[in-house]
Amino acid sequence: MGSRANAVVIESGKRHVYYSHGAAQFMDALMFWGPKHALLEVRDWRGGYEDDGDPQNGWWLDNAWAEGGCCIDLDSRHLILYGGEDIECDILWLETYLRLLEYTWRGWTVEWSWGELAQIARYAGVTGDKLEEIDCKFKECPSDLDWYIDKFLFDIPDKRYSGSSTLSVLSKGEILAAFTCESEPEAMLTVEGRIGRLLDHLRPSPLVRDDDEFLMGSLHLDFDKREIWVWRTWDNHIDIDLPAYWSGWKLFDCKYHYRKFYSSVPRFIEFVPRSEDLYIQKIRDWVCKDKDYFAPHGLALEERERLFEEVRAQYRSDNPTPRILPEL
Repeated sequence: MGSRANAVVIESGKRHVYYSHGAAQFMDALMFWGPKHALLEVRDWRGGYEDDGDPQNGWWLDNAWAEGGCCIDLDSRHLILYGGEDIECDILWLETYLRLLEYTWRGWTVEWSWGELAQIARYAGVTGDKLEEIDCKFKECPSDLDWYIDKFLFDIPDKRYSGSSTLSVLSKGEILAAFTCESEPEAMLTVEGRIGRLLDHLRPSPLVRDDDEFLMGSLHLDFDKREIWVWRTWDNHIDIDLPAYWSGWKLFDCKYHYRKFYSSVPRFIEFVPRSEDLYIQKIRDWVCKDKDYFAPHGLALEERERLFEEVRAQYRSDNPTPRILPEL
């Protein structure tokens, strides 16, 4: 329970900043139940400092330390949030979660900040040096490239590995691909001159993904056009700086838009389609866990279960035919 989060409540022009030590990995569960319960939760944090309503003076974490965050703008009825142990690793889970949030936050607009506390601080009005401190962008390249390639990257070449991505290559009209253990696929660009050792692990496509977990990203290298395509769930707010080895290549960073990625590169992977009902049930199991710290301001398990079933019924009434995911 050592994760940290910031929250901002905007009301009548005032921007009150709150701090919590221990709630960040449950931010998605705590925020699920709508503005009433979310406000009770956040206003109970306080953080042990004097709050004068000026976000510039608030007690802020930064992008490196904050594992969750939210802004509840009562004036504009707008919610920004991020944080959750599972949700940030599965974009299909996240997409379904945000659809359900339209029912518990009815009449509000909802925005996911993709792990960036600075986006929340910026919305709250933080500027200058204070914002730069919050907006720190920390990226680490593999310290031992030989270990990274030989002992990590393909050590568990299993499509069911929970932190996996894909590497694919188009060269002389032929496409090769493999599953990798890299949750941040752009990190594979740092191998530079050792790229050939990565390509030795690739096999003729298509790859088949048939488990319940979606990928966390993909890196595609088109040697014929000298193009780099990437999408990723983690740290997609951070711009990719291409190592010098890739000078002259054109980068297409699709951020979290996996549909854009898969519609732009030759098809190298086949997904077994899943009903969104699978993800709705996963979300229910998560937000209705029988744990006190999942209950915002004492919202009992039985009440959460009842409320969730109401949301599910309303959602299914508006969407009689379940979506089939991923939508490609």
